[in-house]
Amino acid sequence: MYDVRDAVGAVLKQVMEAARLPLPVYRPLPGVARDGEHTEHLAPLLTELQSVARAHPEAAW
Repeated sequence: MYDVRDAVGAVLKQVMEAARLPLPVYRPLPGVARDGEHTEHLAPLLTELQSVARAHPEAAW
C-alpha cells in the first residue's frame, strides 16, 4: 500500500539535503486526539470558545 508519509518524507529529505540542512527529528506530540486523548491545553481553549459562542448566539461562524 502506498504510504503518503513515506512519500512526503522522501521529498523532504531531498529538499533538506539540497539545502544542506539537517532533517528535523520526529517527536510525536503527547496525546492522540483521534483516540480521544488530548493535552491539558484543550480544555481552556474550548472553554473560551464556548463563552464567545454563548455571548453571541446569533453570530454566524
